Amino acid sequence: MKTIDIIVLTAVILLVLFLSFVVVAAVYVARVLAWPKHFTTAETVKIEKGKNLYFNYDELDKEEFDTKSYDGYVLKGTCVVNDPKKFVIISHGYTYTRIGGLKYLHMFYNHGYSCILFDQRGHGENEKFKCTMGFNESRDLIEVINHVYQKFGNDITLGLHGESMGAGTQITALKYHPKLDFIVNDCGYGVYRDVIESQAKKLAHIPSWIVALAGKFSKVLYGYNFCKFRPVDSLEENTVPILFIHGGNDNLVKCRQSRLMYDADPGEKQIHIFKDSRHAQSFQDYPEQYDKLVSDFLKHLKERNN
Repeated sequence: MKTIDIIVLTAVILLVLFLSFVVVAAVYVARVLAWPKHFTTAETVKIEKGKNLYFNYDELDKEEFDTKSYDGYVLKGTCVVNDPKKFVIISHGYTYTRIGGLKYLHMFYNHGYSCILFDQRGHGENEKFKCTMGFNESRDLIEVINHVYQKFGNDITLGLHGESMGAGTQITALKYHPKLDFIVNDCGYGVYRDVIESQAKKLAHIPSWIVALAGKFSKVLYGYNFCKFRPVDSLEENTVPILFIHGGNDNLVKCRQSRLMYDADPGEKQIHIFKDSRHAQSFQDYPEQYDKLVSDFLKHLKERNN
């Protein structure tokens, strides 16, 4: 074999190997996002108890419920009834369970609210299912909202609290124009591609163009391109008052994501950055300040409506 033939063959082999690596890396990124390793309910109970964030949950009167979503998928949830006219639905984060919302349940319950916790699609006690970071889960949330109105009446006060993916889910749900009185959005994201590009580079030195290719594979395999997933766009016609909360030291979802959504929201809004807090740590770090922030926000809305 001539030298030039060897060079060409070697180049072709290297190119094939490189392209194979690119495809494998892109498919891997798409698959990990859609099918992550989840915490079990028992694991999250242990974690929250270890953080002293479980509070007196076992002592509260509660009712377990199931509700079917838009495609027949069954969502598992818990209703803790306090004031039968004031409700808040609490949405947990990626890979976690509804137990992660107990710290917020404790806060809202002390302010007289009844609380709805539910496991997001594919999480907790629900059947395994692909995760779309709020793209499809937002439609699940709409069904939970409908469930609450059907059970307790259309004249109730109803708000949402979401953390991380739960925050992305609730903002995305606004494009369906649900009937809501307020939203507390904690460490949410407005442009999901920015989150993935940052983490891919930080954790595995994966360049942005491979992330973009992974988004295309995600579209083929899981029905949505996460690189084009922009919850911030759902705020375009928003009229629901929103309190944006974020940790200033959040290295997973940068606090600029909340600032982006705050700037895009045409409705009534507030924003607070807890300077030293990391991702989803604001309540744990500053429970009294967090409580007062939410309490003052709700009090302001009540006074405005009177």
